[in-house]
Amino acid sequence: MNKLNYILKSFVFYKRQHLAVILGTIISTAVLTGALIVGDSVKYSLNNIVEARLGNIQFVLQSPERFVRAELAKEISAKLNVNTAPVIMLQGVATNPEDESRINKTQVIGIDSSFWLISGKQMPALAEDEAIISENTAKRLNLSVNDELVIRVENRSVIPVNSPFSIEDVPSVSLRLKIKAIADENILGRFSLKSNQVAPYNVFISREFLSSKLEISGLVNSILIAGDNKSTITSELFNNAVSETWQLKDAGIEIKKMDDRGNCEITSDRIFIDKQISASLLKRKLPVKTILTYLVNSITLKDKATPYSFVSAVSENYFGKGINENDIIINEWLSEDLNAHVGDTVGLKYFVFDAQQNLKEDSSRFVVKAIIPTRDSLINRSLMPKFPGFAKAVSCLEWNTSMPIDMKKIRHKDEDYWNEFKGTPKAVISAEAGKKLWQNKFGDYTSIRFNDSIVKNNLDVLKSINPKDLNLSVIDFRSNGIAASQSGVDFGELFLSLSFFVILAGIILTIMLYVLGLEQRKFETGLLISLGYSKRDILTF
Repeated sequence: MNKLNYILKSFVFYKRQHLAVILGTIISTAVLTGALIVGDSVKYSLNNIVEARLGNIQFVLQSPERFVRAELAKEISAKLNVNTAPVIMLQGVATNPEDESRINKTQVIGIDSSFWLISGKQMPALAEDEAIISENTAKRLNLSVNDELVIRVENRSVIPVNSPFSIEDVPSVSLRLKIKAIADENILGRFSLKSNQVAPYNVFISREFLSSKLEISGLVNSILIAGDNKSTITSELFNNAVSETWQLKDAGIEIKKMDDRGNCEITSDRIFIDKQISASLLKRKLPVKTILTYLVNSITLKDKATPYSFVSAVSENYFGKGINENDIIINEWLSEDLNAHVGDTVGLKYFVFDAQQNLKEDSSRFVVKAIIPTRDSLINRSLMPKFPGFAKAVSCLEWNTSMPIDMKKIRHKDEDYWNEFKGTPKAVISAEAGKKLWQNKFGDYTSIRFNDSIVKNNLDVLKSINPKDLNLSVIDFRSNGIAASQSGVDFGELFLSLSFFVILAGIILTIMLYVLGLEQRKFETGLLISLGYSKRDILTF
């Protein structure tokens, strides 16, 4: 009998032992392979979630706390030859009016046809009273096409919610909409800019309709930009394009002429001018005049008090002479009301926000330096910014602000002052004192004045401002999402470690079966050794 025949006959004779070893090996291999496959499957699923929530969207210009022009999207598109879509993204509450079921955390997205264009999907155009909802929203609220949906969307404006003297208005706007279509995951039904595995409850509505209801027509808080990982355009190129195309409106700034002598004024639609903007202007060492106007709760002298008055903090060059930090200039009306004279010490009480954004009342004292006419060419109603709850008020009773105002304190003479002088400040302090008292995280001035011979045009102002300083920057959301799905826990290693004892048990089982087979063949091994076979030959048998 030759060697090959012996091996074959040995394999047939001990087929049960060999089969057990083979099965043990298969089990160990299956456990190890399964752990690796599950780990890769999780990574693949996370990548698919990124694709489902972003579609063809690669970059995003997002400004959660401010709005930019919708036209900026077209300007970026034309400059870099890419598809863009301006959108409004807000939180809301969705309700089925038939059974009162609701979703408290709904993502309301104001879109137009460009949104579906960059996603490469075909969806019907939306009329003012129509909506497209995600598949999970439809299931949660038991809604179908042509059913009605009621959503309450947070009431947002260009003025930040927690800004001092923001208008005290309804917190949300209610909209009744007819469902035009239902979007599944393949049609951006789970669109989201958050790296979250949980599908959001989406409601897509007309952007123009939403912006008109919120009174922010022509403005958006996000710009979506199409692309792919093979694109050579980087986020830095997009940021450069934004810097080259953006306008003052995108920064919330307005420059207006005050008279025919070339005097101009910079104001912010956010009331307070961002510190980054004012700092970039002031560092150019131009002869500008800074103003910070604030509403104080009362101005007091001894036992007398004047309620709710505007006070302006102005730079040294506003009057042509400086004001000391502890000095105050009052007008004749206030002087008569308090019976105040030069040299008297008056107190100011006012509301401010502390570090935790809690409202508290604070106070300061100043010495009267001078008394000026109530009707003055420098101190007039133009110093009061367009506080939303004050600018259009015909009387004091129409004031509407988030600050608590006790209307009982307002006297007939205060109403008469408002009717004749509106928000004309009754007192003036130094800019240094005003900044210490009233600057906040939203800005440190309410206006900056200059002559147009200094600033030739709006571009001069924009050149000194970087959009990134206002948190207006383009981010590669797709790459960040994919990187997030790949980083963190290595799921292959995780499942290998979780299956460690099972894998170890499979290996031990295989070894034990092999050893048991050798034990059963020990007499055969001894016989082969006695016949003169080497150990190497015996191992091959």
